[in-house]
Amino acid sequence: EETFTASGLAASGYPALALGYFDEPGLPGCLCDIPLEYFARAVRWLRGQPATRGRPLILYGVSRGGEGALLIASYEPGLFSAVIASSPSSQVNGAYGGPAAGTAWTWQGKPLPTGTEIPVSRIRVPLLIGAGGMDAVWDSGPSATRIVSELTAAHDQAPVTNLYYPDAGHAFLGEPPYFPYDNLGSLGDTLGGTQQANALAEEQSWAKMIEFINDPWQR
Repeated sequence: EETFTASGLAASGYPALALGYFDEPGLPGCLCDIPLEYFARAVRWLRGQPATRGRPLILYGVSRGGEGALLIASYEPGLFSAVIASSPSSQVNGAYGGPAAGTAWTWQGKPLPTGTEIPVSRIRVPLLIGAGGMDAVWDSGPSATRIVSELTAAHDQAPVTNLYYPDAGHAFLGEPPYFPYDNLGSLGDTLGGTQQANALAEEQSWAKMIEFINDPWQR
């Protein structure tokens, strides 16, 4: 899905890197003990590429990737120009595809405890969130509300925008609107929401995401 998003951004004239972090050749087979420093290294490499020089570097993540995006932006607040989190959780979740009791993420060699709140109040760059009220994967709507509340109460607050669609499901933000919204997950499970609401959320949120990329600090 992230490759699809990166392709859509590249087609719109924005250099984009789709970064795998598990279940790909040469990477861990599960979302287990993934070091957040891995993303930081990729960002520093990307900054050195000719196509990105002088451009803002914006981090995008969807679902578990949205969780990871919020985490790395919290622990490395000066690394990015802005962050986009599609249907994220406000908490650190456990491993996926591996040991049931395992941890998904590490920082400086230490596992991040499952069930703890992501310290989003540390984020100092603009944040765009997309969440659906009928998300069938997890409660991204309440998570988005908690994230906005934390950031609003923080000092040195940067703009935060929550694109909330009550009848939409999971992972619509970042889906290019050129194709019908696929309402099924990788295992054939439903992502929630009505087909009409998902299609509308996909179309509207893509346009708003492009506006955000062009000017993250607009309020």
